[in-house]
Amino acid sequence: MSGSRSGAAARPVSDVVVAGHVSLDVFPTLYGPVKIEPGRLVVVGPAVLSTGGVVANTGVALHRLGVRVGLCAKVGDDVFGRAVLESLAQHGEHLVAGIEVCAAEPTSYTIVITPPGEDRSFLHCPGANQTFGAEDIPYDDLAGARLFHFGYPPLMPRMYADDGAQLRVKLGAGAGLNPHFGAPEWRIVFGVELFDHSTDRDKDGVTDSKDACPDTPGVKTKDPKTNGCPVNRGSDGAPKGPQDQDSPAEPRDPNGPPT
Repeated sequence: MSGSRSGAAARPVSDVVVAGHVSLDVFPTLYGPVKIEPGRLVVVGPAVLSTGGVVANTGVALHRLGVRVGLCAKVGDDVFGRAVLESLAQHGEHLVAGIEVCAAEPTSYTIVITPPGEDRSFLHCPGANQTFGAEDIPYDDLAGARLFHFGYPPLMPRMYADDGAQLRVKLGAGAGLNPHFGAPEWRIVFGVELFDHSTDRDKDGVTDSKDACPDTPGVKTKDPKTNGCPVNRGSDGAPKGPQDQDSPAEPRDPNGPPT
């Protein structure tokens, strides 16, 4: 992890853990249509601050409903980050125990532009959400949780990097549980699993998800077929992967020249 947990209060056992995107939303009061042009000053009114993102929205809503909920997210060590922590702590000190404060990253924020009578538009800074990954989840703290809710994968670059290497999609189907009126004949269940793919079994500095030889120490290469494999160079000087084998030696002609 790149930061430290806020540690304002010990994390209690949670029935639901909400993790992922969190931000500070800034709503400037607008008196009419806004047209942003170079050199132009737009006069606005007071700003309203509110936490945003699934961690704040869903997490706080569940807390208000009486659910034992834990939160997991990242904010920067800045004014916006402190505002997010203070807002969450107003609902319960334990809610900030799982929020990681990152000194080198800014807090995500969104400027919400809402002219009267018009649809909203947004200016968004992803901030610390950009680096949130599976390794930022304290798996030991999930013991006893009945539900893990993560959002939003499309706004979390680490989740869809490397073709979504940190996400597994699951799909299942089965017959209905009973034949009564109103019960479905078939049920389809769709789920997304978040997992930590950063393990490195052979300790060679190449994570298992990208290591062509995950159980044998090797070297990094740009070729996915040889990346992480031992240096075993062929006639062309390139490292060989596990699928490569030396060609069997050709039989020597006993009447030919000595080799």
